[in-house]
Amino acid sequence: VRFEGSEDNRIFQEYKDYLQLKRGELETQQALLEKASGESEKEQIREEQKKINLEMEEYMDRIESEHTGLFVRDFIGATREPVPPDHLLNGSRRHDDSVRYFYYKTHYLDHFDPFDIRLLHTPIYENKIKSYISRATTQHTDSLIAAVDFLLEGSRQNEDLYRYLLITLFNHFAESKYMGMEVVYFHIAENYYIPDATWSSPDFISKLKDNLEKSKPTLIGQKAPNLVMRRIPPEHFQMAAQDTAIKRDPHIGEDFFIHDVDARFTILYFWEADCGHCKTITPALHEVYARLKEKDVEVIAVHAINSIEGKEKWVDFINNYGMHDWINCWSPYSNEFRRLYNLLAYPQIMILDRDKKIIGKRISPEQAELIINNLIKLES
Repeated sequence: VRFEGSEDNRIFQEYKDYLQLKRGELETQQALLEKASGESEKEQIREEQKKINLEMEEYMDRIESEHTGLFVRDFIGATREPVPPDHLLNGSRRHDDSVRYFYYKTHYLDHFDPFDIRLLHTPIYENKIKSYISRATTQHTDSLIAAVDFLLEGSRQNEDLYRYLLITLFNHFAESKYMGMEVVYFHIAENYYIPDATWSSPDFISKLKDNLEKSKPTLIGQKAPNLVMRRIPPEHFQMAAQDTAIKRDPHIGEDFFIHDVDARFTILYFWEADCGHCKTITPALHEVYARLKEKDVEVIAVHAINSIEGKEKWVDFINNYGMHDWINCWSPYSNEFRRLYNLLAYPQIMILDRDKKIIGKRISPEQAELIINNLIKLES
């Protein structure tokens, strides 16, 4: 293939031909490596592979230095992945993945300009943006919010680019299954999507506003809304096993604020005795509690059904599984807790720190145990 009158296309075709040649050389060396028997022979082949890779890097360096102003220079630069130089990988650091990661993170944007509108129309742009978010950014909500703000604020200069990035990032975090990513999702919704997504339907925006309003109080990092719950003492469950009138009595127990529970960590658990999933999760959580309670961990188990029939099922469940040692409570006269915690399904597990800040949610009992044990290790 030959091009006339187009330096971009000519250089890009030469680049593709060169890469194809070098990749062929690498494949040949890889085949030799797989057949090599001695360590000395393998080391020679690895050195040859490094030499070929270095030649490819130098070739791309020349394109970038010699063709300033051409799009092909910026496109090829954007395809490059940050590779730490040899002097950073000497000695004991040769196999240190943290060196590679921090170099990758620090230099990810050296050759890639996320605000170059020309790159938007290439097949590499979306993957480059997603790699920046998922690989070059620390997966912590504060870091991710900073990265999102950088991309969205920087792209406002071009309407098409801003719209593309806003939709891409909004959908990326909406679909994330990782704990805490809803914080980033709602940050985008509140600060960018709701005020700026004029292309979206009014009905969708209205539902998004409603979801945001309901979800904000219980996002990770927020202090858990304080609740007045009625704690049922262990002896009541035991007496209720023998007396139907006691079992049906809603007036037993003492009211308390969940913020008054003094514990290093608190697992706040919302459940229902006749919920199929709860029937599996609740005993599993109780086993976790048995292992954690000596570490100053408390469980506030809130039974969400506040009818007399619900109380009967609750009492039977607690007695059947012997769950008298954690805090069993309910709200017999109010459903306000459902609104405050945006409870749409059960069971729901949250982890609160000593100050009752939410540090984990929508997790399994096993995940709750792992998170708490890891945090205890970090504190010690």
